[in-house]
Amino acid sequence: MLGLLLIGGFHLIFVWPGDILTLYALLGLVLILFRNFDDKSLLRWAAVLLLLPVLHWCGMYLTGTFYPSALFRHISEHAATLGLVTPESIGTDSPRFSPAAQIAGTDFASWFQMQVKLPFLRLGMILM
Repeated sequence: MLGLLLIGGFHLIFVWPGDILTLYALLGLVLILFRNFDDKSLLRWAAVLLLLPVLHWCGMYLTGTFYPSALFRHISEHAATLGLVTPESIGTDSPRFSPAAQIAGTDFASWFQMQVKLPFLRLGMILM
């Protein structure tokens, strides 16, 4: 699992921000903790884990904090300063990244900054 996490982390940052290998490795590491549980405990944990997204959304609704939207805005604004977002999507909750601008960028530091931040955008999309 740790080897898969390393490969997935490299792929996540340097190849594609929507990498699934990292998620598989993290879930695999968590599943190792459940290997000695009995069936009843596993069913209880399954019920709890299935209810967590509902509780998460209720918590956001009741507190009025919808942080995935703030995450989108932050990353969109940062990408706009680097010239990696299409002009019509700047400041919206759904930034559209321009692959041509990202590939044509000559500044490795700017590209690397976005590659590190894009997985968080993907996390925001999953939370949505």
